[in-house]
Amino acid sequence: MLKYKYTVMFSVIFVVSMVIVLKYGRIYSGPEVFLPGYKPGVPPSEIEDPTIKALVKVERLFGDHLNLTILLKNPNTFFEATSLRKLKELEEKLRNIDGVENVLSVVDVPRFEGFSVKNYVEDGKLVKDVLKDPNTSTFITKDGRYALIYCALSAKRPSREVVAQIRKILKDYEELSPMMLGEPIIDQELFSELTRQTSVYPPLIFSFILIVFLFQTRSLKGSLLSLIIPVMASITIMAIHFSLGNFLNILTAMTISYLMIIGSAYGLHFYNGVQFYENVEIAAKRKFIPIMFSMLTTVAGFTSFIFLDIRAFKELGILVSSGLALVFVMVFTFMRETVSVSSKKPRSLGVVYLGGKFAKAILFFMIVITLVSPFILRNIEIGTTGLNYFRKSSEIREAYGILSKEFHFREPVYLVLEKEKPFTALDNKKLAEIMKNIEKIEGVSKVSFPVDIPIPLMRILVKNQPF
Repeated sequence: MLKYKYTVMFSVIFVVSMVIVLKYGRIYSGPEVFLPGYKPGVPPSEIEDPTIKALVKVERLFGDHLNLTILLKNPNTFFEATSLRKLKELEEKLRNIDGVENVLSVVDVPRFEGFSVKNYVEDGKLVKDVLKDPNTSTFITKDGRYALIYCALSAKRPSREVVAQIRKILKDYEELSPMMLGEPIIDQELFSELTRQTSVYPPLIFSFILIVFLFQTRSLKGSLLSLIIPVMASITIMAIHFSLGNFLNILTAMTISYLMIIGSAYGLHFYNGVQFYENVEIAAKRKFIPIMFSMLTTVAGFTSFIFLDIRAFKELGILVSSGLALVFVMVFTFMRETVSVSSKKPRSLGVVYLGGKFAKAILFFMIVITLVSPFILRNIEIGTTGLNYFRKSSEIREAYGILSKEFHFREPVYLVLEKEKPFTALDNKKLAEIMKNIEKIEGVSKVSFPVDIPIPLMRILVKNQPF
C-alpha cells in the first residue's frame, strides 16, 4: 500500500476535486471579465474604475437595456413597396415580443414639415429624400440594398430567450438574409466558444497528443500516464478556483488545454528517461533538474500575466502556473510509482545532422530573417477588437464586415455631455460645432446626432415616439 501512497493520495484528491467542480463550477461568458477591476459576482456598479462608473451612470440615465442590431440585405431595394412592407411587418412583429422595449428602422425617422412631424414613407414606398437626411445614414445605404433595425432589449427578461424568439421570427424572412449582432449575440457566441473550449477542444487535443505519444513511446500505459496527469492537475486546480468563488471565463477555460499541451511533455520526458536508463530511480534523478527548469521557465512566462490589470488574464496566469507546478510534482511522485521499464523501446526521433553546408545555409537564413524582422513587425497592427475572438466565418464577423463596408461602421464610441442646467435650443449650435471638430479626427468615419431637431422638441419626441 505504501508503495503506491502518492497514487492513492492524488486519486482521492482527483475524486474530491471532481465533486467540487460538478457542484460549484460556474461559467460566465460576459465580456465584463476583461474590464479593469472586474471581480466575479460583483456588479459593474461596484467596480472601482472611472470608465466603468461612467458607463453605469449612462445606463442609469438612458436606461439599462441591451442593444441588438438586425442587418437586412435586399436583392433588390428597400425603396420598393413590397420590400418596405416586409420591413415594416418584421418591425411590428419584433415590437410585439415580450422583452423588446424599442424597435427603430428607417421608417421611424421623423421628417419635419412646418409644425407637423411625418416620416419618409409615402404611398407605401420609401421616398428618395430620405437619403438627404443625415439621420438616416445609420439605417439604410444609399443604394437601398441594406437596412438596419435597432432593437433595445429589456434587462427584465433573459436576453437568450428574447434572441431565440427573434431568430424564430427571422426564419420567415430568409429572403432578406437577416443577420444579428450586438451585445446579446456576442455574449451567446462567447458562451458557445467557452463551451467548445471545455467540452470539444480538450478531447480532440487529448486524442491527438495520445496518437503522437503512442507512435513515439510504443506504450499505451506511458502515453496515457503522461496525459492523465495534466488532466488530473487541471481538475484539481479548477476545484480550488471554484472553491474561492470564482467563475470559468473565456480565458480560464483554456487552462486544461494549456496543461495538456505543455504538461504532457514532462511525463513524456520522464517516461523516455526511464526507458533509456532502464531504471526508474536513476531516471528520476537525472531528469529532475531538466524538467524542473523547463517547468520554471514556462511558469515564469504565465506568471507575468499576474501583473496585468485585467483579472481574466491574472486568473489564467495563476491557474496555468500552479497547474504546471502540480504536474511536475505528480510526475515525480504519482508517475514515479506507476511507470515501469517496457520491453518495447521508444522510437528515436532525434535531430539528424545533415552536414556543415546545410548548417551554414540555415544560419544564413536565420540572420536574414533577423535583419528583416524589424521592418515586418512594424507593419503588424497593434491592438484588438471584440471581433478578434470570433471565427472569420461567424455571423458576427460577416455582419460587421458589411457594416464596415456599406455603412462605414467602426467600433462606436459614445460621448455623453452633461450640464448643470437642462439643454436648450441654443445648445444645438454648440453640439454641431463639437460634431464638426470630432469628424476632423483621423479614424472617425461618422458622428451622429440629430442637431437639426431643436432639443426641446427632441424631448417631446422621445416621450411620444420611438426615435
